[in-house]
Amino acid sequence: MPGRNTNSADNVFMISLCLGLALLIVSVTGQCGNPPDYPDVIMVTQPPLDFVEGLTITYACQIGYVRKSGSTTITCTNSQWSHLTLVCERRSCGSPGEILNGRFNTDEGVLFGDKAYAVCDEGFQLVGNGVRNCLAAGWDGDIPRCEIVKCPDPPSIVNGEITNRPQGTVTFGTSITYKCTKGILVGNRELVCTKYGNYSSAPPACKDHKGCPSVQVENGHKTAGLGPVYNYGDFIAFACNPGYILNGTDTVTCGVNETWEPELPTCQKVTPTTTTTTTITTTTEVPPTPSPGNVFNHY
Repeated sequence: MPGRNTNSADNVFMISLCLGLALLIVSVTGQCGNPPDYPDVIMVTQPPLDFVEGLTITYACQIGYVRKSGSTTITCTNSQWSHLTLVCERRSCGSPGEILNGRFNTDEGVLFGDKAYAVCDEGFQLVGNGVRNCLAAGWDGDIPRCEIVKCPDPPSIVNGEITNRPQGTVTFGTSITYKCTKGILVGNRELVCTKYGNYSSAPPACKDHKGCPSVQVENGHKTAGLGPVYNYGDFIAFACNPGYILNGTDTVTCGVNETWEPELPTCQKVTPTTTTTTTITTTTEVPPTPSPGNVFNHY
């Protein structure tokens, strides 16, 4: 009958619908969501369309990091991903190298992303890149060099010469000594090549010098440097005669400008000190002496 056929079709439809929903529920409850992201790691498994029950995902450390401990995989179990126990740490580049007459400053560290800075010893200068970076493959660049600082040739002076002219290049710490062949040497006799590539002072000069005049201090006398000829650098020492005191320095030197330095002292007469004496007179009263015949009664 038409009525019975309609009911049968409805029953078949309902049964099919229930079976489909049941299969869908079973399918959904057996899947996991997208795998989680973790710091310092990357997913190496190509992710499938569906993350079904029992699926395993593999991770690895990011570039510049190495595995320290833990497992590299997680698994879909009961619709949840297991916890990733992988621990990654920055890789070490080790020593950035040795520098002759210098060193690397590694206070920042020697791990991935750190920098090492080249430092030369005093009197040496850096040649090359002074910074090395710790990368995933190790330290980049090459080890620089530290070369000794050089100074230009020492200058010549008029009426003078260098007594120890070096053979070849003048380098840090080398000293140059001058002397005059005529006149007197004014300035520093010795120049030193510094860490900055220059000399410690300007070169000296040789100057004509006729000497200083013979001098005397009034009411004084010479105790040293009696002369009579006084050349550059000679000195005279003075003292005052009895009854006089010295005002100024007792020693003067023949200077560059043919004058005595500092100024000559003077001898000043000692002024006698006047002392005032005060005499104090003390009077003592003496009782009168009794005359003969006077009788004193005592009660």
